[in-house]
Amino acid sequence: ASCDTTRISQKIKMKVTVSFNTVKIVVPCGDGELTVRELTHLATTRYKKATGKPRQSWVSVHSLKAKEGGILDPDDRLVDVCDDREQLIAFYNEEGVPQGGDGMSAC
Repeated sequence: ASCDTTRISQKIKMKVTVSFNTVKIVVPCGDGELTVRELTHLATTRYKKATGKPRQSWVSVHSLKAKEGGILDPDDRLVDVCDDREQLIAFYNEEGVPQGGDGMSAC
């Protein structure tokens, strides 16, 4: 039993930062077993909360991209594709705003 508690206490606590243009959202990810799809949902919910948008307003994230340039697959687990404290960029559309991304891209 002591081996189990030792292993649990050594589990990694991950968090990543997702950038919606100039708004940066920190999302705790636990042990990283979340999928990229689940992270996207959590980040979107936190973004709407942080910017004071109504819950029923829509924000559609097309993809998450690592700062190094790779697009993350929605089915991958975070622990397999991200490092703790990694910064990701959301490519998205939202109600009343025609395009999203890093704020520097022209689509």
